Amino acid sequence: MPGVHATFARDHEYKRHGTLSLLAGIDLLTGKVHALVKDRHRSREFIEFLKLLDAAYPARTAIKLILDNHSAHISRETRAWLDTRPAGRFQFTFSIHAQARLLAQPHRGLLLQVRPLRPASHPGDIKI
Repeated sequence: MPGVHATFARDHEYKRHGTLSLLAGIDLLTGKVHALVKDRHRSREFIEFLKLLDAAYPARTAIKLILDNHSAHISRETRAWLDTRPAGRFQFTFSIHAQARLLAQPHRGLLLQVRPLRPASHPGDIKI
């Protein structure tokens, strides 16, 4: 069609052609890798990953995560699930710095820090 560039004429549906999403976190104290491989990266897959982490650590520990700004990390569904957990259990820090993105590889990777649970109102903790 005249005036329409061929590379812009795409289907409305995005096809991943076999691409998978890896949600992975590295425990900085032990080096243990927690991983979940899914076809997509939506809130429900991110919540499933948080449940995996929740089950992996004792109830009285805080799990700190360094995340990118993906919408699944701050969605209404994610916040609703986090509200069911004890205060301070999950603490998120969102980073857009290049060093954090490099450290957070592979795609959508997370860095984990696990410590004894302390009050959620500690200055410097960023929560959603």
